[in-house]
Amino acid sequence: MVVGDLSRRFEALDGLRGICAVLVALFHLNSAGYVAGLGLVRHGWLFVDFFFVLSGFVIAASYGERLREGFSVARFMALRLGRVYPLHLFMLAVFAAFETFKLLIGDTALTQNAAWEAPKGPFELLLAVSLTQIFGFAQGFTWNIPSWSIAAEVWAYLVMALAVRLAGRWHLHAMAAIGVVCAIWLVAMGAPFLKHTLSFALVRCLYGFSLGMIMFRLWQAQPPMARGRAATMLEVGALVLIGLYVSLINANSIANMVAPLLFALAVLIFAAERGGVSRWLRGPLPRLLGKLSFSIYLLHLFVEARMIDILLLLSRATGLPLASEGAEKMLGTPDQPWMGDAMTLLVLAVITGAATLTYRWIEQPGRNLVRRWVLVATRG
Repeated sequence: MVVGDLSRRFEALDGLRGICAVLVALFHLNSAGYVAGLGLVRHGWLFVDFFFVLSGFVIAASYGERLREGFSVARFMALRLGRVYPLHLFMLAVFAAFETFKLLIGDTALTQNAAWEAPKGPFELLLAVSLTQIFGFAQGFTWNIPSWSIAAEVWAYLVMALAVRLAGRWHLHAMAAIGVVCAIWLVAMGAPFLKHTLSFALVRCLYGFSLGMIMFRLWQAQPPMARGRAATMLEVGALVLIGLYVSLINANSIANMVAPLLFALAVLIFAAERGGVSRWLRGPLPRLLGKLSFSIYLLHLFVEARMIDILLLLSRATGLPLASEGAEKMLGTPDQPWMGDAMTLLVLAVITGAATLTYRWIEQPGRNLVRRWVLVATRG
């Protein structure tokens, strides 16, 4: 992720973002395997809040001072939309094409819900395209479910930009106040607290986003951390604490409100990039996952569903326990969970391969095209 003068990269945070994207993908993947039973996976929805905190940190680093100095809010929003919109629209087109395909093949065991009906109807598609599906106009999640968080982030960008422009040097205080109000709001709503998503996605996002902005200010102010064993122990301690917390938490309790605070602490620690864990996170695999994280996040649900469909067909043809039907389709079978884990690895490999293609052919070209448009419009 690029910050400040567009030359400083927080590569360790990139690696963490990639790992969290994989954990969210595992959370959504219905499997009979042992991995699916791990607390870190069963509560993997919490890692969406890591994205919110990290976004606040990165956007504050990249645009905070520039917005204060007069960088156009419209230009800022155009650039941010250029970052998320091309792949978002592409995935909506993929989902829409599959709904049309369902009309052609009729009702089968692989497509049990009717085509082009709620929550994947034309009205819900309009909401998804306009990134307004989070404001209570639809009942339940619509179309590409993970895109709710993308919509929340885009609106959080606008809130942040207006806060910087209107509050000036006091913008961090304004965002901190917004974050506190959002946290109180979520607590006042009661169970499931942070897990309120549909009509309160922006509230949830701003809670984490504001924490990320505060962490960037602390990162700027703190003296350089010493390298070596102490930094490594601090990084290991942060990961162990988060791992235990996510694994053991009662997901619907008020304790889930602590998650963004722990993620904020981790962002501050790993932004320093002083320990051995940070060094590993800057290695080839985490760096690849970090680069592909947005694509992994937006396409994983569609790929997972289609892979289970394909594996069900192969199971019927071969008799192998690759996937099973029942109340819900899943990878493997309850009596052979090892097959579920093997198929999970296969699905993750396919997701990564597909993400490589969308990053190369959709995400990067779309972002670059919008940047050129914004540059031309600014010069004009």
